[in-house]
Amino acid sequence: MAEGHGVAMAAGLAKQGMLPVFAVYSTFLQRGYSRLIHDVALQRLHVVLGVDRAGLVGADGETHHGCFDALFLSEIPGFTVLCPSSFAELRRMLRQALFEIDGPVAVRYPRGGEGDYREDRSVRRWSGSGRRTSRSWDTACW
Repeated sequence: MAEGHGVAMAAGLAKQGMLPVFAVYSTFLQRGYSRLIHDVALQRLHVVLGVDRAGLVGADGETHHGCFDALFLSEIPGFTVLCPSSFAELRRMLRQALFEIDGPVAVRYPRGGEGDYREDRSVRRWSGSGRRTSRSWDTACW
């Protein structure tokens, strides 16, 4: 129940020059929404969110379905949302989120293991282009 505090703490660490990575269940991230806007995005802080349980999660139940984060994160100006399709893409996108993209970044990943798709078709170097599925201001879901 302290997701808002986690977001605020990550913002404080970023403000002091650190590179925080905050891992959080998608469905509970909504509790920190106002802090994502006011404490992270408006200050253009480099905070990386590891958004776990993105999408439908089956056995975890309906209270843990992560269906809304892609929508509300994509509406926050300056927020980059990355959606890897395989572990290979997850590794690359996490590196991009940490070392190539400025500002707030969310890396969404589903519950469980890797499916049949195991390729890496992510953009090798962050250039603002890729498999774009949604765009809002400076925000894209890849």
